[in-house]
Amino acid sequence: MGLCFCMNGYVKNNQGQCFSINCQSNEIYDPIQLRCVCNSGSLYSRNQCLPKCGDFPNAVILEGVCVCIEGFDVVNGQCVKTASCQKQNEILINNQCQCRSGYQYNSLGLCIPNCLVN
Repeated sequence: MGLCFCMNGYVKNNQGQCFSINCQSNEIYDPIQLRCVCNSGSLYSRNQCLPKCGDFPNAVILEGVCVCIEGFDVVNGQCVKTASCQKQNEILINNQCQCRSGYQYNSLGLCIPNCLVN
């Protein structure tokens, strides 16, 4: 019995059936994950694979401009992970969450007015 191969542009699934690969720009088909993934020259951002921006980590080219991927912001010319402050009266200072002016952390880690901290 001979081996069966899928035609170019098709891959075989776990049931041995050939199906069309419809990867988008900057994607390649991953036969292990059985889906399209970003190729080595791109990163996933804004619901698509966008080309990397040169040697800048966590940056992609969008409409001809280098931008940080989601979850990253520019700090000193580099894309760094964005800290998100979830607690009330917390703000982001130097990429770290801190209590707003006039507030400080209590023993539970909540920001409360300075006059209430014991």
